[in-house]
Amino acid sequence: MRLFGQKAKKSVSDNNYALNGLRQNCDPGPLIELATATGQADVHKKVLPFLMVNGLWALVAGGCGEAALPGLLQWRDQLDRPKGNDMSRCQCHLLLSEVYAQLERWQEAVAEQNRAMEYYGKLTEAELADDVFRWMLCRSGYSLRLHLEQTAGLEPLLLQLLDTAPDPWRLAEVHLLLGRYYLTAGEREKAEEHLSYTAARGNKLFAQKQAEMLLRELRGEGPNGEDLAGKAQQEMGKLSDPLDPQPALDICLEALSRPEVQGAPERCALLRLSACADLVNLGRYEEVLAQLALIPPDLPILAQPAIKIRLLHLSLLARMELGQLTEAVALQQEAISLFTEEERLEPYRRTLTRTGYELRVRQGQLEGVEAGAKELLDTATGELDKLSAHMLLARYYLAAGQKERARPHLEYAAKGGRNHHFRKDAQSLLKHSSPA
Repeated sequence: MRLFGQKAKKSVSDNNYALNGLRQNCDPGPLIELATATGQADVHKKVLPFLMVNGLWALVAGGCGEAALPGLLQWRDQLDRPKGNDMSRCQCHLLLSEVYAQLERWQEAVAEQNRAMEYYGKLTEAELADDVFRWMLCRSGYSLRLHLEQTAGLEPLLLQLLDTAPDPWRLAEVHLLLGRYYLTAGEREKAEEHLSYTAARGNKLFAQKQAEMLLRELRGEGPNGEDLAGKAQQEMGKLSDPLDPQPALDICLEALSRPEVQGAPERCALLRLSACADLVNLGRYEEVLAQLALIPPDLPILAQPAIKIRLLHLSLLARMELGQLTEAVALQQEAISLFTEEERLEPYRRTLTRTGYELRVRQGQLEGVEAGAKELLDTATGELDKLSAHMLLARYYLAAGQKERARPHLEYAAKGGRNHHFRKDAQSLLKHSSPA
């Protein structure tokens, strides 16, 4: 039976092939690449949601929780609508729990795990028959118990997970949990046995990197560049605040100064992108361009459209604020070319749309900007999102010669921008637009 036709058959085949790479070869790369590929115009719309969710799982499995977080938060907002279903909500909250655990935001990780369990309790008998999903919920919960040092009775539960692991991916992850458990129990030989399994067979999983790091610590060896970069990203995740980016930036720049981190080029590139995001938020645009220039253009990770779009957008923002509008427009067009019509979960589309309106204001092309900016404000989901929409409207009204209409938007940004450059920009514009 052909459910969706020939187009969907190829989509399903490609998805299954890439998913098999994660499950059997412990390699999330093909699935991430497929989920963010530029050729998604060939993907059937009824298959795309499954592909995008699998891509989010692959990002988490590969240790790219920070990259997965915007898409997950957007997905969660979509699921809050009446059309959302409990199975999808359960899966979304479980993924969020995994991401927050990677970022060591433990309180949020526990809260999301509890929400996932709440929705799990609402599933139908048919949905509850999914043993693999139940296994994943248990693994996530047991991992949080390890962090919370709630280890009583945990060993037999972990051994049961080991016996029922559905594939090599999950097997590598549960060996890591057992290694962590035995470390806390002081059983070094058992810990080394399980950690060595994951280190040898985990391939490109985040679990493999964690196992190697724990083995080095167990054997009294110093951390390598991957370890230092990973720890820096976790610390930055705990301090992440776009309205007060300096603390996270300090950690990032300190890590980037280490020769060991510079010897791990892809991790180093991701850290530089994080640093550039903080520098943009602080209004330090020359430093943004300097950091981006240090990222080798031939890094394999830049072949992933989501990473490439992020790099292009950061360069675009810096050049726009520095008045290099011709270069900024070219970067905007290049970034947009990496999208397809069906990439609904891509979080950068909204950001690029706002930046496009901003560019048009700077060029004096005001038609349609007011309506677009108001829609962005009406649909804003976070404080930074609201601030950016208010600033866009303010700049539009100033460009249109409507100073009084700009004032309430500038006052909002000046009051709520904290340490973000929006606050300084708004204060400066208020000063210069006030009546003499």
